[in-house]
Amino acid sequence: MHGWVDAAPFRSHLLHLCDSTGLPWQVLAVRAGLPLRLAEKLIAGRLGLRLPRADAARILALTAAEVRTLRSASVPAAPTAARLRALIGDGACSAQIGRLLGCTSEHVSALATGERARTTAELALRVQVIEETAWRRRGRRTSATIAPATTDAA
Repeated sequence: MHGWVDAAPFRSHLLHLCDSTGLPWQVLAVRAGLPLRLAEKLIAGRLGLRLPRADAARILALTAAEVRTLRSASVPAAPTAARLRALIGDGACSAQIGRLLGCTSEHVSALATGERARTTAELALRVQVIEETAWRRRGRRTSATIAPATTDAA
């Protein structure tokens, strides 16, 4: 799927999903498999008028109903634990991560040490965004910052 499409409708769709689900655009971008830097440019309107067709299709594939299930969908915690260990190894503290995730530092520690075998899909995506943001700040990956969670993550 090559080519370019007008970005405006896809920006509107992403913003509508943010408004209707309460999730930050960063979580939605990661869920859609978009590079966070591209999503950041899209949200800010800096793409001009064009968006790669494949990225547009991934945005359009997101539905509010599917996105809402992220809060309760259970996923294996191992990838999230590895990301949390990397963040903590790079100097982030469990309390700081917990504030961004909307959970306690004890919950973060339990995930990082493997005490929890499962977590919610939303929390896993939020941790992925935080990790990618940290890597970007260190010049290793691309991303953007995530808004702090407003509800207690499981």
